[in-house]
Amino acid sequence: MIVAEGDGGHRFITQPDHAALAGRFAERWGNDRVTPPAVPGSAILAAHGHDAGWWAWDLRPRLTESGDPAGFLAVAAEQWTDFYASGIDAVVEADPYAGLLCSMHGAGVRRQRYGTHPEIPDRTEAFGEFIRREERRQRRLVERLQAKTDAPVTADTREFLEALHQTGSTPVDADAEPVWNDYRRLQVWDRLSLHLCSGLTYESTAIGPVPMATGVAKSTITVHGASEATVRLDPYPFDESPLTVGVDGRCVADDAWHSESELIQAYFEAGIDRVEFTLQG
Repeated sequence: MIVAEGDGGHRFITQPDHAALAGRFAERWGNDRVTPPAVPGSAILAAHGHDAGWWAWDLRPRLTESGDPAGFLAVAAEQWTDFYASGIDAVVEADPYAGLLCSMHGAGVRRQRYGTHPEIPDRTEAFGEFIRREERRQRRLVERLQAKTDAPVTADTREFLEALHQTGSTPVDADAEPVWNDYRRLQVWDRLSLHLCSGLTYESTAIGPVPMATGVAKSTITVHGASEATVRLDPYPFDESPLTVGVDGRCVADDAWHSESELIQAYFEAGIDRVEFTLQG
């Protein structure tokens, strides 16, 4: 659950709804400055499904021990690893390449997104067993995908992953690896969606690294808040301009509840409140 404070209340957006917004970005990604995914259908599935395991957990809002609405960062490690792995299982069953990207996302988000997001904590120690399981899964999936002629996976991909797993950071010459580029795209879609869902529309931030077209010097996309509902991106990454997208959430007034059971009632009584954003260059 993504929880954003507002005037006199909180907006709640589930992780699956956040992922649906990331999936919308994936569907329209790519133009003459920003390159599209190596395997578009699989990458779009990965964007929509990267938080699939959260569904049961996000069925209702929760409170922290201090009595505040609990955001996704408040989930205990042992619970997080259980449902996150089950979500990756579901994506792997649907599409092994999408599952590979989701496994890289799940393990990577606890390793500073494999070096692409050094500002977040490195949780390798706390999530060590989960990371090791997923990285073994990634190597198995690469071996499985090598037998498919339409998958952008080669023997070099296995060597690339081994180097990535050993160091937790970008290997040398990684820009030539399609799997790495699709992984980086997934991180950008995820982070852009989180930025908007967290109510940070007015704040400017740089998100990347982003696989760019030849000759484009920038390696990040800068998000500029123009208004609550309008966001400017530089460089603009989509094939349609402007692009209007939306995400479902529920807004609950702070005076509508005094306990977790009351919060649950108020949450569902609030109904769906859809927020729309206009993205432009």
